[in-house]
Amino acid sequence: MSDDSPAKLYKYRAGNRQDLDSLRNAYIWAASLSSLNDPFESRVDVGDDAALRWVLDFELQRLRGGGICSFAADPLDARSWAYYADSYQGYCVEYDAAMLLQSVAYSKTLLKVEYAPTPPLIELFASVRLLLADAAQRSNAYAQAIVGTKELGWSHEREWRLVVNLPGRQQHDPAAITSIYVGHRMAHDRRRKLIQQLRNRQVTVHEVRPSNRSYLLEAIRLTSF
Repeated sequence: MSDDSPAKLYKYRAGNRQDLDSLRNAYIWAASLSSLNDPFESRVDVGDDAALRWVLDFELQRLRGGGICSFAADPLDARSWAYYADSYQGYCVEYDAAMLLQSVAYSKTLLKVEYAPTPPLIELFASVRLLLADAAQRSNAYAQAIVGTKELGWSHEREWRLVVNLPGRQQHDPAAITSIYVGHRMAHDRRRKLIQQLRNRQVTVHEVRPSNRSYLLEAIRLTSF
């Protein structure tokens, strides 16, 4: 992890069968690049340079063979609760970032997503400098441009992306899950089933609800469920 990596990572979940299974069996899911929901994923500008286009296509094929798991930096983003957590009927999982990364077995890179009004431009001189760098630096730089940059309208998500070299199920240490934030609209029986997945673990539970004094959300720690 780099010096600016977060201590915690957050994953908003609707609470379907696979979501609950991932809690019970301690794994995250790395989706293939083609399955992501932004139609502008992997958009990069290299102008008319054929050589750069060839390099970009090579890196893009490498990334398409891997997987991406997206995380948020904040468990209290109202739009993420609406979009990804079933309009507050779902939940948000808090992970210890260092423990999560240490326990994922496959080769991985954690990227802080950058947001821009236009696709990133890769120029010839920058590409030549990358060719002189070591393989890890070169791969990380291209990954940042190709899958670590998104259109400015997504910036409220403050996304981090875990890029792994194989898609699908990524096992992790169960202790990497440190808290669960449940939406205030979650039905009682759904909440009970969710908490059952975390029995015998040191996990705190919070309820996320609208503040009475502002347009912000607040998290209240629960002592009974």
